Amino acid sequence: LRLALCLAFIDRPQMHSLYRDAYRRIITPWLATLAQIKASVYFHPDYDSKMRSLFRKCLLCSITSSFSFTDFFNVNSLAGLPKGKQLGERQKDAKALLNAITKDYQVIIVVEDFVGSGSQAGRILCEVVKRFSHSRILFIPLIILESGFNVLRKRRELNCIEIEPVIVIPQHHCLLPNPTNNEHPNFQEIRVLVKQLRKRVLE
Repeated sequence: LRLALCLAFIDRPQMHSLYRDAYRRIITPWLATLAQIKASVYFHPDYDSKMRSLFRKCLLCSITSSFSFTDFFNVNSLAGLPKGKQLGERQKDAKALLNAITKDYQVIIVVEDFVGSGSQAGRILCEVVKRFSHSRILFIPLIILESGFNVLRKRRELNCIEIEPVIVIPQHHCLLPNPTNNEHPNFQEIRVLVKQLRKRVLE
């Protein structure tokens, strides 16, 4: 039970909160800035319809199937807008799907529920940049590890992408292969347990 206190579980209601935060706190202000909409318009009765109109013109993509477009659209009252495209985890598949898109979108929004090391997301985002090199691109991971966030920010090919996570998990909150100075006191015990059970779990 002591070890359970160090684990984090994200349930469906919490995911819905992340979906809302991604749209309301990140996407709509970003679109408003691109469209040069003044802050005073934020309180206008038709503000939501203006945002829906701008959002409709975007290409919305996810990397993996674990991001639920259905839930994202439902919790943000976006029913009726074009469904997002799943690019896939394999770089080859993502490239083929992106090259099959004939319309030259000016605004691309890529979303993902969780990013760990950043290597997989980085490969797929590179393909997005190649296909839409002259577009504005926003990447929103709902949850990303600090280490993965740093990896993405350091990749030169992704300099043109704006990366706006909903939540960044600090490095010292993660269980790493080797101990660190400021890690949780129970991590050493968990690390031993993981090494003992690793082979049995993966078999």
